[in-house]
Amino acid sequence: MKTTRKRRDRGAQFIRSSLELLGFESRRDALVQAVKELFENALDATQALSSDVSWDDAPLELLRVNVKLNEETGSIDIVCADTGSGIHAHQVKLLCCSAFETTKTSAQGGGGCNSGKYGIGLKAAMLYSQMHANDACLKITTTSKSDGILYVQLRIDPDSEETAVVKKVAHFVVDESHQRFSGTEMRLCISCPEDTLEVESAADTLALYFQTLRYTAPPFVGVQFNFDVGEVSTSVECQHREEPIDRFAADLGANVDDILYAVHDDESFSTSCAALMLGDIEPSGQHDIEVCLLRYANHTPLINGEDFFLCGITKGVSSWKVWKKFGLRCQRTSSQLVNQLVATPLRASTGRKKIEDVGDPIRLVLAIDVCVAGSAVNNGIKYATLKKSTLDACYAASVQTCCRSILQQLAKAGRLTTPQQRQNRDLVENFAPLIAKSLAAIVKQSQADQFSDTEAPQRDSSSQDHFNEELILQELQGVLRNW
Repeated sequence: MKTTRKRRDRGAQFIRSSLELLGFESRRDALVQAVKELFENALDATQALSSDVSWDDAPLELLRVNVKLNEETGSIDIVCADTGSGIHAHQVKLLCCSAFETTKTSAQGGGGCNSGKYGIGLKAAMLYSQMHANDACLKITTTSKSDGILYVQLRIDPDSEETAVVKKVAHFVVDESHQRFSGTEMRLCISCPEDTLEVESAADTLALYFQTLRYTAPPFVGVQFNFDVGEVSTSVECQHREEPIDRFAADLGANVDDILYAVHDDESFSTSCAALMLGDIEPSGQHDIEVCLLRYANHTPLINGEDFFLCGITKGVSSWKVWKKFGLRCQRTSSQLVNQLVATPLRASTGRKKIEDVGDPIRLVLAIDVCVAGSAVNNGIKYATLKKSTLDACYAASVQTCCRSILQQLAKAGRLTTPQQRQNRDLVENFAPLIAKSLAAIVKQSQADQFSDTEAPQRDSSSQDHFNEELILQELQGVLRNW
């Protein structure tokens, strides 16, 4: 008699063996990645960042993320709740089955997805959790039509034919007289980093992620993020009925009218950029310019990490083609969270002001969003790694185009100058007075030599004008400016 072996899910096995590639390399990285995966699944459920949703007609949505230390187990509990469409009972097991299955559907009923990795990221988070705790599971509380609440505990068994393992299931019936609602809450435990500095690093990275989200989240979406692990605590809130651009300007202490924009449309994607230069820059001087880069993919922030400088967006911003016209080169700094780049003069000068020498440094904030468009919507955006924290280098050229437009607008407003403009200004403001002084002295001496020592010179006002230094300077500067 011939026996048949049970078929294993190779996709789930691949995920289990590739957790490092998916962002779960260390406890610190796993904490950041797990929070991101649960939250972006919630974003998809609300369709908060979908281009198909009208801001005026959309109902108010709320997403809450709580990261807290469990005193009993010593692990970190991640709780993510949303007021999205909820998960139907027949969809629950899809969260754990085939590696590339997803419960997400686009507004048109297709298989599109805005933020999530088609189920890969959530499965990776679950498998990582199970590797560090035997009883770990994904706890889901959900309702789609509010006629009942479904509670499920799920695990993944990559070595089994039936990958999804339902540990516990319960169904609660809700009174029909209540107000209708929908939504989902997911809970997952992750091992706590042993080093406090690692916890602080994770908190800073996540806080920046949610802070950056404030600049793309529409007015009908509210987000609450709370992090409380040991002595490390932080929170970020994105309130309803606030325009993203107003949040951007308010957080930077600037006026909305000062924000610059650039858009470049390609066949399969669109790149948009909002920029703001902070600080008073002297047109005649050379300064180091700090560059703070905020990166987005389909309106969703990208996590800043060690691979920040490998991203197609970063490569586009730091390209020499963008800065050379203005006598600058863009280099990386030691920071990966904020002010990650610095534009320095190609040629050092005695008048150059370094960042450490300036009280309020010149800072350029760039928020760049790459979104799929046209027929590429169903194919998704191209990421450089499985972590989904960097974009492919194919987007660099489009980013360059947007950045050049931003710098050109700054130059037009007098906030940025080319080396030739600085040279011309230096000639007018510094060398012209010296030339005028020399000319006045020469004319004055020439007129004095025309008179003998015994003759008293008869000078009128017109003759004095010939060696009037101020008049000569005005005429000379006028000629140089119009030259």
